[in-house]
Amino acid sequence: MRRLYLGLIGIVVVLAVYLVVLQLTSQYRAAGLFSFVGGLATDQSGNIYVLDPKAKQIQKFDRNGDFILGWDTEATDVAIDSAGNIYAAEETNHRVTKYSSSGAIIKQWGSRGSSSGQFESPYDIAVDSDGVVFVADAYNNRIQAFNNEGQYLFDWGSQGRIGGNGSLNTPTSITIDSNDNIYVLDQGNAQVQKFTKTEPETNMSDCSGTNEVVPGICFVTKWSTSGTRGIAVDSQGDIYVADRVKIKKFASDGILLKEFTEWHDENGRRWEAIQIEDVAIGEGNYVYVADNYCYTILRFTNEGEYVSRFGSLRTVSISTEPPACAMIS
Repeated sequence: MRRLYLGLIGIVVVLAVYLVVLQLTSQYRAAGLFSFVGGLATDQSGNIYVLDPKAKQIQKFDRNGDFILGWDTEATDVAIDSAGNIYAAEETNHRVTKYSSSGAIIKQWGSRGSSSGQFESPYDIAVDSDGVVFVADAYNNRIQAFNNEGQYLFDWGSQGRIGGNGSLNTPTSITIDSNDNIYVLDQGNAQVQKFTKTEPETNMSDCSGTNEVVPGICFVTKWSTSGTRGIAVDSQGDIYVADRVKIKKFASDGILLKEFTEWHDENGRRWEAIQIEDVAIGEGNYVYVADNYCYTILRFTNEGEYVSRFGSLRTVSISTEPPACAMIS
């Protein structure tokens, strides 16, 4: 009888723990609220995708910040192709997951290692106009390219300091413009490197010698930046780098054009972002900024003028003032 009694107590304890975990999980998974604001991406319809790595969830919003849907993921960042498929870089799982536009898993590839097709903390991902998927394989110090079914194509980069064109030291973010120029945030070297695609059979004169990092990929230029969080490009070819406390806007040749971080709430009070995790460009060249200190997504024009925001800390009403934010006045 005593053994049965102890067994029942054990069942009750396990059930209670399960209910507590379930309650906490549901708090972390409320639509439009965040426990951590991480990676950002946008699609061709103007929708915004927000990664919440603490809740292990991705949430999809329309251009106005209204919630559409969410699903489980262990991704650190995502990219969306022209068909609406979503490619997720999973840093801790050392793999890529391909989702449908509704969040259903289509395919997964990769494992931990340094061989072709393997990863050591893939931080970011991007897709070009041909559907080629580029992965920032951070601790293998390289960029890997795959077709949209996960077949390995090629890679470039090896650990190197600033002197070597195409050498990378912990690449943490990648973005691609409408002309298939590739911009890599080379965190360990505190710089952005620009590459372009070419057809080796017809354009070798444009990609030769030290400028050719791999057949079909040319090194173009590089410039220094202290930004380490994310990178994005608008339709005009301007580059946006997410520094910890500001967004830096560069021309495509690396000339600094503008810095911005300040925004204001509905009552006219001025705030500034002080824990920026990522940046993305949406429809109309609006700049979306993931401000994890305020658990919110900020929307700016491409000239740095604040427009609006959405989201807030989980279990805190979206109508309340931003929690733990940095007020200027």
